[in-house]
Amino acid sequence: MDKAAIFHRPESEMGYLTKQNKYCVRLRTRHGDFARIRVIYGAPCAEALRNIEGNTWAFDQLEMTKYLVNGEFDYWEALLPVSSKHRIKYAFRLLDATDGEYLYDENALKIFNLQNVAQMRGFITPYLNKCGQKISNDWAQKTVWYRVMPDRFANGDETSDPEGADDWNNDPMKDSLFGGDLQGIIDHLDHLQRLGFNGLYLTPVFSAYSGHKFDTIDFFQVDKNFGTKKILKKLVEAAHNRGMHVMMDICCDHLSDFSLEWQDVRHYSERSSYAKWFLIDKYPVRYVPSDIPDYAKMLTYEAVDDNPHQPRLNFENAEVQDMFSNVFRYWTRNFGIDAWCLNNADELPDSFKQRLKDELRVLDPSVMLVSKGRFKANDGSENVLDAVFSNSYSCEIVDAFTKGDVTPIDLSDSQVQTASKRRSSAIPCDILEFDAPDTIRLIDACGGNEELLRSLLAFSFMQIQAPCFLYGTEDLLSVKAEEKDENSGEQPFLNAIQSPSLQPTMKWEKEKQNVTMTRFVSHLTAIRRKYSEILTKGSFEWGQCSNKTGFITFTRRLGKQQLFCCFNLGYGSIRIVTPKNAKLLLSQNLMEKDSRLGKQGFVIVEM
Repeated sequence: MDKAAIFHRPESEMGYLTKQNKYCVRLRTRHGDFARIRVIYGAPCAEALRNIEGNTWAFDQLEMTKYLVNGEFDYWEALLPVSSKHRIKYAFRLLDATDGEYLYDENALKIFNLQNVAQMRGFITPYLNKCGQKISNDWAQKTVWYRVMPDRFANGDETSDPEGADDWNNDPMKDSLFGGDLQGIIDHLDHLQRLGFNGLYLTPVFSAYSGHKFDTIDFFQVDKNFGTKKILKKLVEAAHNRGMHVMMDICCDHLSDFSLEWQDVRHYSERSSYAKWFLIDKYPVRYVPSDIPDYAKMLTYEAVDDNPHQPRLNFENAEVQDMFSNVFRYWTRNFGIDAWCLNNADELPDSFKQRLKDELRVLDPSVMLVSKGRFKANDGSENVLDAVFSNSYSCEIVDAFTKGDVTPIDLSDSQVQTASKRRSSAIPCDILEFDAPDTIRLIDACGGNEELLRSLLAFSFMQIQAPCFLYGTEDLLSVKAEEKDENSGEQPFLNAIQSPSLQPTMKWEKEKQNVTMTRFVSHLTAIRRKYSEILTKGSFEWGQCSNKTGFITFTRRLGKQQLFCCFNLGYGSIRIVTPKNAKLLLSQNLMEKDSRLGKQGFVIVEM
């Protein structure tokens, strides 16, 4: 028994009040050390009664379940009822395989007996205020997201095309505008529905200069090249009628330098009504341009990544917070937006995020706020907002499958570390995104290898988090990151980062669509929907993982239902044996007669 591995931290992701008014407690132990663990719990005794002879603490016991397992640790969980006292005193009763019993009490390990139980201090919660409002974003746990850049998806209304719009089949450039719009998305919602997606995730649709619209000029207007507010409402209603939820992107940490507020500051300097909206060191606001359009030197104001066109907002200013509060409430109330992705959420004050959440809950108790941090996958927003993008784990998965930089054992450790740091009720709402507007395409990360791409996607759909596709992944839409010109002064794009403006347009001609991949995606989404309960609420138990041969196995378990998964990340085939009563759900490169799984093969079976 490894005593040092036994760990519980109260009032954290290992001890918290759930939305169902249960108190969730978790415990970590060394893998295989204990056969069973129970929580002993009850209302704390009044301090005045603690030393009275004959007074004993009345407690109940509740069996814990293992919700995460890998080769290093077991993670246990139980949901305790909250009594009328609104406080809980608890400890852990650990039973090993040889019938030894131990009491884990406030970081101390003792032999379990009634005398030690009577004398223990225990973990004691603060006063637990039951949730006064029923919050329900359970829909997010069953959602598979499809992310769309309107300018690149489909052109449904040529009358709204920007002047000098690029030909749809041209290669994109940094300043490209192709004329895709909201009507084009409406026209192709049936495509998303046939693929099995029930979540539509839109990049910004607000008035902006670029094609990707992350450089917002006016948060209260739909960009004229995308259509009108009437068309946006029509899109949301059409999605809802198909059982889809709609999430919108928004960047709150900066404005475009074309915005009226910034232009006012440029013109009036410190006399501007908006001077305190921004983080300005010196007036007038100036910078020294460089050979790179989105980078400047000697700025007299703070800007995102020293991009002079993105002046950073001052969120200590009440007017800035009020403005964004109005923005969120306006679109949520009038257009029925179901979820918001807050880009760069780790750079926003927690107090503002809590205010935003509280205000939107009044309008719609089921609305979801998702944090996408620039530098931290879990940025603290997980205790304020509803979900996060699990970007660190996404990167580990991609590296494991495409580069081999992450070993199978390291990948299992990464999954457990990611899940153990999040509240179990939040993880199914979290999002796994593998390619985005500012990254290379997933098929390019896979070196154009379709089998490798399918294996990676199948793995992602078996995770707890909600998968997210970037438009065109089903048709192997590809774009390479720019190559560095040694003689130019331009900064090259990193292998995994590029300008959203370089994303290609969707190809709608039948001859350009990939029937095999489309059918595969449909199978994946069907499995995700059918087994949503076990995938979002079941335990995640890692089995055999081999760095030498490059295979990984894990089991998803809920009650008597089990899904067994095996993925071959190695260079050769591996032997695999599945029970005779197992139901094959999906596989690739499975040689059943030889009981072998080939390179880039996988198998998913129901036990």
